[in-house]
Amino acid sequence: MLWRENSLEVMAASAKLCSGVNIFQYFKERPIKFCSNHMLFFKLNYSSKLTNYPRGIIKDKIVYSSFTNVPIDTKTNLHNFLWESNKWMDKTAVVCGVTGASHTYKELKKLSQTFGYSLLQHGFKKGQVIAVILPNFIEFPVVLLSAIAAGLSVCSINPAYTSEEIKHQLLGSKAVGIVTFPNLVPTVNEAISKINKPIKIIVTPGIDNNYDSVKNNSNIILYEDEIKSNIHKDIYLKPNNKSEDLFHISHSSGTTGLPKGIWLSHGNFVNNSLQVTASPTISLETFATENYQDVNVLVLPLYHNFALARILISIYLRSKIILLPKFDGNLYVNTLEKYQPTVLYVVPPIMQYLMSRSDLTTKHTQSLKHILCAGAPLNIPDFSKEFNKIFPTTHPRQAYGLSEATCMLTVDSVEANKSESVGMPVPNTQIKVIDLEIGTERNFNEEGEICFKGPQMTKGYIDNPKANEESIDKDGWFHTGDIGYYDEDGYFYVVDRLKDMIKVKGYQVSPTELEEVLKSHEDITDAAVLGIPHTKKGEAPVAFISTNNTDKADLELKLVNFMKTKVAAFKKIEKFIFIDKIPKTPSGKILRKNLRELLKQHH
Repeated sequence: MLWRENSLEVMAASAKLCSGVNIFQYFKERPIKFCSNHMLFFKLNYSSKLTNYPRGIIKDKIVYSSFTNVPIDTKTNLHNFLWESNKWMDKTAVVCGVTGASHTYKELKKLSQTFGYSLLQHGFKKGQVIAVILPNFIEFPVVLLSAIAAGLSVCSINPAYTSEEIKHQLLGSKAVGIVTFPNLVPTVNEAISKINKPIKIIVTPGIDNNYDSVKNNSNIILYEDEIKSNIHKDIYLKPNNKSEDLFHISHSSGTTGLPKGIWLSHGNFVNNSLQVTASPTISLETFATENYQDVNVLVLPLYHNFALARILISIYLRSKIILLPKFDGNLYVNTLEKYQPTVLYVVPPIMQYLMSRSDLTTKHTQSLKHILCAGAPLNIPDFSKEFNKIFPTTHPRQAYGLSEATCMLTVDSVEANKSESVGMPVPNTQIKVIDLEIGTERNFNEEGEICFKGPQMTKGYIDNPKANEESIDKDGWFHTGDIGYYDEDGYFYVVDRLKDMIKVKGYQVSPTELEEVLKSHEDITDAAVLGIPHTKKGEAPVAFISTNNTDKADLELKLVNFMKTKVAAFKKIEKFIFIDKIPKTPSGKILRKNLRELLKQHH
């Protein structure tokens, strides 16, 4: 799936925070074509001879889905949407793949009502924002559903972030509370100390169920205590949020500036859930029945919009969700055998790791129907042949989405033999391609910028009218910044990505963010950052520095240590290059092309 994540890491984040092994150390770099700042569900080159497959509808150079539109829901909030049915409440909802702890849907609903009640008792009010800074613990979906039950909004934050990065997102989201776990409390406290307002901290136990480091802190609310105090109460929360009310804030860097908060409503998630489950041809999971339940193993981080949307869809369909907080190869393979998933959401290094396991057989994969690989296409010779040996019952799928579209814009058809395509629009979605110079609609097989409309579209960036004006035109089209085209069947292809973004091990890094941090150092007069190819990371940031400090070696050491305190480890500057002046246009825009030429002299 091509996923225009913009700011937050794409699904390649492996939650290395929990002392886990980073998935990327497992593999040597293989040729991967990065098409854009997105995730990509890879699709293998099956030699299908089918010609009777769904096609998009092209009208006036706008592409529509050929699937029947779903009724747009303008009234339902997520609480009512997820719990409107009382069917299959005794089925398992969520399982911790590490400890084996689990909740049924009945238990999950009860816990969310209980903790939602606790949130209200601690003074949180409808419409306020709580930040969730957790790995994929079993408490994450409970906290998410509790916030929904209490009428609160959620800002999910990467637990690998530094205090500076957390501070920025707390300020942007106006969060009044934080839910985290013991290991992160020092970092969270440091972030709060930089903000001139009180923020309540609630701590969940984490995998090891150990509160020792925080249990004597009177300023911290313990999740377990709240559950024990209220679990036996007869609580019935039914929030009155409207469809258009804010539910989730994800952050997106785009190509310029610091991360921007994306406003996503209850209706965005409800409608995109309906869109992507509208047809068996589209849906990756199906409604549970008395004798059947889809199972997915989810190691992709829940703070990311894609994984968050997927877990809500899974709850709606009453699927079984196996959560893993980090990628561990042996644990992952054992989890496949133990739980027999029907769908997998992975990133290329995980897929490559699975393919490298000689002990992986049909006993691990016999139930698997769909596999979605996020990050980049896997253009590996004979890969489909080897894949079919290990995954004989599995359909590799491809789709396209972005955080500003909640989750998904396009999806391919299992029957279509279009290995490079990201598919056609999901129902209720309009997509067009426009000329980059004059903005007119382009015809099929003509490249341009991809733009879209639909009920899954954000209403904009929070408190950022300039970014909204740049992204959403007067006719309501969202301009993705991605370059692509569609064919005569209405199937889309994304061929390029926004040029300035740097993709480090699947993480997306904004050069502008790094430039602003660097320029805050007292010895730096100006800075520019761009990405260079890296054999292990894919790309890595290089910084051009203008300074009056004559001791460059000493300054470089200072900058290395300075950046460690300001940004996450994956944003590490690979190399510092000192120059007299950063080349810029008369309007002040950095001439990155000139810097790339200069870079050649330093290799």
